[in-house]
Amino acid sequence: MEFTIRQEVMLKAIADVGKAVSASSVHPIITGIKISAGQKGLTLISSDFDIFISRFINQTIEALEIVEIGEIIVPFKHFSELFKRLPNGNVWIKSDGLSIVLKAGEIEVKWKGMNAGDFPELPEMDPDYSVSLEEKVLARLFKQTKFAVANQIRNPVLAGVNLIFKDGFLYCAATNSHRLALKKIKINEQQIEGSYIIPGTSVHELLKLLGREDRMIIIHISQQYIRFEAGGLMVYTRLISGRFPDVHQLVPDHPETEIALNAKLLLRGIERSYFLSSDSHNHNVKLEVQGPSSLMLSAAGPQLGEIIEKQPLLGSSGICRLKITMDGKYLLDALKEIEEENVKFCFYGNLKPIVIRPLENDTYLHVISQVRDY
Repeated sequence: MEFTIRQEVMLKAIADVGKAVSASSVHPIITGIKISAGQKGLTLISSDFDIFISRFINQTIEALEIVEIGEIIVPFKHFSELFKRLPNGNVWIKSDGLSIVLKAGEIEVKWKGMNAGDFPELPEMDPDYSVSLEEKVLARLFKQTKFAVANQIRNPVLAGVNLIFKDGFLYCAATNSHRLALKKIKINEQQIEGSYIIPGTSVHELLKLLGREDRMIIIHISQQYIRFEAGGLMVYTRLISGRFPDVHQLVPDHPETEIALNAKLLLRGIERSYFLSSDSHNHNVKLEVQGPSSLMLSAAGPQLGEIIEKQPLLGSSGICRLKITMDGKYLLDALKEIEEENVKFCFYGNLKPIVIRPLENDTYLHVISQVRDY
């Protein structure tokens, strides 16, 4: 293998595929990245067995010239750190499949690689469906839901983000059984129907790659894998098998009380209350509706003290006096993802979950369980 490539082009490709590199000492082969020089261009691949990232650089661009085809695995960490320290300009790379030589100006580096034949192969896919979404739309879809994924893997399906295609809509949901984040968007492909669970860890890595460019993402879906493709970048992730909870049944209806507030003002108030309760075990924040025009926030910590804050309501309906206790972190996570100016809280009764949604946007919502306050 022999080729010449611009330092900044190779560095970006290394950074992209580095999102899937494993730190495992059990399988040292996946601590590296596979570099393949072919007739049409250069391909870099990384994998931790659950997620694969492939980055292709076309030889037609001026930044790449392939002299001889071949492939090798190089240690990601050292290879990445080296390229960051090389000067801008062309880097000449040559490999015999087991070792590699780099030259950049007066700099020459030699080191050992690993046999590329031992690297896991990209999954073979025969997609059931394909759909195209704007990259920024897809990034927002994941960002507004993935934080609600369960951290503990007692129920594997709750460790993932659920994509549901139904009636011309794509629903994205995540829940840990105490809270639910649900977002929907309209799609053009009316014929797609199905439910697929993407590991939360894969969504986390995808978000590091998405949302930076004005381009379309093509999503290919099979029974075992889902692939996200944009230009020369392809991300494969294994799907979680199992049945995700019916999220629409988790959303209550017919609220007893509804209140509307300024989202940013409420967020700052919850942040102050959460701070005061941060030295307690459960970070609880109390919300008390005191008539049709005001909401009282309060929290206390055994070491820091107590805070009480009154905020104005933009509107209210139903029962005008109630008092509930919520997990402050769950409230913060939900409010941070609401981009609109005003927010609506819906209450359904004693110890029943509440629903938080933008006041004038029905495309996404959060369901959060109340906390028993003894």
